[in-house]
Amino acid sequence: MKEKKTISVPESQHDITVGQYQLYESLSGDDNELNSVYAFRVFLGIDPEEYKRISVATVSELNEKIVKVLQEQHGLIEEFEIDGVQFGFVPNLEDITHGEYVDAENYMTDIQQLHRLLAVLYRPIVKKDKRFRQIESYKGSDRYADQMKRAPMSVATGVTGFFLSLRNALGLGFPKSFPKMEKSQTQQTPITS
Repeated sequence: MKEKKTISVPESQHDITVGQYQLYESLSGDDNELNSVYAFRVFLGIDPEEYKRISVATVSELNEKIVKVLQEQHGLIEEFEIDGVQFGFVPNLEDITHGEYVDAENYMTDIQQLHRLLAVLYRPIVKKDKRFRQIESYKGSDRYADQMKRAPMSVATGVTGFFLSLRNALGLGFPKSFPKMEKSQTQQTPITS
């Protein structure tokens, strides 16, 4: 008797973690069939031997679903939760420190550093009221990098899309010089509805 396995298919990038996406990107290459095997392994939990036993029609249908999810576009997600911790986006990009700026720029172009980019731009919310939220001060990307591998891919897609739009609008990327910055333990941003 043939055993049937229930497959959990991601319905959106909210169902895929940054770490999963990074793993898939590190494995994939020019061979479409092999990329399909990797996508099934990483996103569906199906090993290569199981993959060989799936019907061509089912492989095709699942591939279409995965591709559709990976091509989603998202706006900037200002807050999200990992392991019961609420993370908030950096409040005001004009007020980021030089260290934050340099780290973000270094991590922006490398998929394998995406979790570190998120660790620069998102930190735990330490205080929140109706108009503002405070996030923890920046203490380096190592502090939350591992947690950010469990962040939804939709967060990464949203923030990278946001920065691409910002770069296009500015024509250069981040401003070359920043206004005078003061050291603070927390940063605040208005909460938008």
